Amino acid sequence: MDDALPSRWIELRELPGHPEMSVFPDRDPKIKNADVPQGQEELRCPKCKYSLTGIAAEYCPECGIELSYEPITVFAGADQSLVWAAAMVLDQNEVSNLITTGSFDPILGMFTRRQSLPHIMVPFKFYHEAVQLLDAAFGQREFKTGEKPAKPDSVPDWACSSCHERNPESFEVCWNCGLQRPEA
Repeated sequence: MDDALPSRWIELRELPGHPEMSVFPDRDPKIKNADVPQGQEELRCPKCKYSLTGIAAEYCPECGIELSYEPITVFAGADQSLVWAAAMVLDQNEVSNLITTGSFDPILGMFTRRQSLPHIMVPFKFYHEAVQLLDAAFGQREFKTGEKPAKPDSVPDWACSSCHERNPESFEVCWNCGLQRPEA
């Protein structure tokens, strides 16, 4: 498997201090660049910044680099645990990823620039798949110091038709009188 990976991804994987990178068996991406609807986030070549929106080729038409395994950032967060949670979402969906730790300014007590935030990189060919997974899980893909993902909307309670007691959505029977929830 390692021999099949292009050298840029292997080079990143072998960097000292990056043991957290996961590599899953190679597979085709579920969402290809040409399939992405217009109006989505514009994707640019990691090397020359040429617009790749709608381009199905595996090579950049401007500079000629192979795009499949070129690393591209998909998530950044000042909270390291949030970055690890995002990496776990990618791991569960078998998307190879590399966590880079960023550079913390001890004098200011924070990450000073967006580029210095801990972030996750994925091979270019999994960019759209990773974006879709992370947007669904976190609602956004960049979290500055102190920011957290929005809490999901609370599930509404239901009222018992017999005793009118409020019950959490997860209850299938009324906790007060034991009547079965009508929809359950």
